[in-house]
Amino acid sequence: MAYLERVLANISEQRLVELTRDLVAIPSENPPGNEAEVARYIAGTLEGLGLDPIIAEKVAGRPNVIAELRGEKGNPVLLLTGHTDVVPAGTGWSMDPYQPVIRDGKLFGRGACDMKGGLACILHVLELLLEHDVPLSGSLLCAFTVGEESGGIEGAAYVMQEGLISADMGILLEPSDFQLVLAEEGVLWVELITKGTTTHTLNAATASNAAEHMTKLLAALLDERDAILEPRRPGHETPILSVNAVRGGDKPNVIPGECRAMIDIRIPPGCKLALEDVQTRLSCFLDAQHREHPKLEAEVHYDVVGRPFQQPTDTEIVRTLSKCVAEVLGRAPEIVGPVPSMDEDSDAYHYWTKGGIPTVYFGPGKIEQAHGANEYIEISQLMEAVEILVNTVFKTLGRESE
Repeated sequence: MAYLERVLANISEQRLVELTRDLVAIPSENPPGNEAEVARYIAGTLEGLGLDPIIAEKVAGRPNVIAELRGEKGNPVLLLTGHTDVVPAGTGWSMDPYQPVIRDGKLFGRGACDMKGGLACILHVLELLLEHDVPLSGSLLCAFTVGEESGGIEGAAYVMQEGLISADMGILLEPSDFQLVLAEEGVLWVELITKGTTTHTLNAATASNAAEHMTKLLAALLDERDAILEPRRPGHETPILSVNAVRGGDKPNVIPGECRAMIDIRIPPGCKLALEDVQTRLSCFLDAQHREHPKLEAEVHYDVVGRPFQQPTDTEIVRTLSKCVAEVLGRAPEIVGPVPSMDEDSDAYHYWTKGGIPTVYFGPGKIEQAHGANEYIEISQLMEAVEILVNTVFKTLGRESE
């Protein structure tokens, strides 16, 4: 196929690195959710290619960007998608997280792996198709959404709710090390709040200290963790209950009147334990703590981010993507179900559960590199990802050249 050969020959490492560096250099941390500038960069790139992107906001200043490269028939429709937000940079970096550095074939910076490298791949695929006037039968739909790091409510969930996304199949360019991930865990976020009296440290003997209440409450919770998460799934480390943030107090000489803890709970597909079971057990735990400690003032809030699901393995996108991975990498990809190493949550939840779009979590980078200090993406994997995507586009949407 002449068009395919021409496109593959013109995949540009220099351009891929440029796109990734540009995207990483634009901070888009969530919280607070400041994706506007990176969305402007993406929209401007799309407009420069002659596309007319749709900008959709559930929350002002947090734009989702959607663009379609329409083929002659318009169907089938392949969705390529990713999120524009990144987690806060945090500490421990040996470099500025927003001044991308290339070293030993790796591009370092916050979001390089999760998932601005994936976004760069989508943009470069569009560039290649348009620059070479590739005739398509079906249509390529590209969505760059906000808020995935906090559940996707303002992003993927919103564009699905508004009917802005409709596709026959999808690829979510999250870092999977080129595994095809089809199953995801359920996610329950829990906020515990303890109350006390704000006063001077000198009054500690009689004061109610919210931080000390939280310390005792969390210690008791961790002692009860295994019972709360039973029954566990044989052979799996999950379910998981992890205390990931504790905040309270302002100064060392002021007893805090409030303390908050954020807890992340993960339930794998196929587990007999439901998210509602966990909520009930946590509520019973708190009731018992109140009975044992009458002076304890504590409340709890629950946020169901996503429910566990398993997609079928016999869909067209799984078959085609698997074939393309084998052609490019010389090995068949692993098709991943609910295993500990990849029990991830993502926007695939919204595309599959809200729109019935078979969506494979698949892309360059390793999840172990995401969210930590000195995050990086291997440049060679960016190149391989674009080659795999181009082949997938041609096999699902293309037509033979005349």
